[in-house]
Amino acid sequence: MNRKAWIAIGLSTALFTGCNKPAEDVQDETQEAQEAANEAADTRNEAQRELNQEAAEAQGKANEKIGEAQGEAREEVAEAQAEANDKVGAAANEVREETGEALTALSKAKNDFRAKAEKELADVSRSLDELKVKATQAKGAAQTEVQAAIAEAEQRRGVVVQDLQRLQAATAQELEALTARVDKQIDELRKKVDNADDKI
Repeated sequence: MNRKAWIAIGLSTALFTGCNKPAEDVQDETQEAQEAANEAADTRNEAQRELNQEAAEAQGKANEKIGEAQGEAREEVAEAQAEANDKVGAAANEVREETGEALTALSKAKNDFRAKAEKELADVSRSLDELKVKATQAKGAAQTEVQAAIAEAEQRRGVVVQDLQRLQAATAQELEALTARVDKQIDELRKKVDNADDKI
């Protein structure tokens, strides 16, 4: 016999033997297969529950770490804000102190200059008053020139008085220009009075 024939006989015999199995054996095998499938499903479900539990625990730990990190970050932000507030407060105090010192120095400079200028103006005013008395004794063209010089000196003295009144409201930037102008006006007033006095 050839090889194909032997294979066909073997298959027929196996098929015949399998078909002749008693129903109880087939039922037992089916039940065993079902139990094996149930056990596999139970094992799979148990493994899934364990995985879910492990995932929940890992998520809980992660949430805890996130909470701790957020708490630490909030604490660091609060500390940084407090430090910044302290620095701002210190800087503001320093500015207030420096501003107070600058205002005190400005006020002193104004008062010192006012006292000096008022003294000089009082000296020139005395000389002007003396000139007025002398002018009454002058004659002719000299008297006319002296009277005109006195009128101009009176007008210049009024300008100086106005500038001295502006002194109190002057800012630090304006003070230097204002004091220079007042000094120049007093010098010019003094020269005007002296020149007029020389004509008598």
